[in-house]
Amino acid sequence: MSPKDKREIRKIIFQNFDTITDSWNSFFKKDNMIATHKIGKIHFEKDFMILTIDGNELTIPLDKLSNKLQAATDVERAMYKIPPSGYGIHWPLIDEDLSVNGILRDFEK
Repeated sequence: MSPKDKREIRKIIFQNFDTITDSWNSFFKKDNMIATHKIGKIHFEKDFMILTIDGNELTIPLDKLSNKLQAATDVERAMYKIPPSGYGIHWPLIDEDLSVNGILRDFEK
């Protein structure tokens, strides 16, 4: 697949992100699943990921968190999924999964 084709696919996914995310969450949703963490907004500024977990904002340097996220484009970083359980965060375009417990263990003050 050419780089142009990859860019086009990413563009289509990004344009349909809400629909894709709703379908993904509906597919994996279980009525008896109890959320372990409440993951709020996730965004990136330069070489940092800023996210809210259980109401606490964390700023994490990407070089300490994930080589894949550090090398990812803005679109790849923006395309994350949070399962209803709150166990982790998944970036399908770069095949990266991060455990919320691991993030809290390593980066919570």
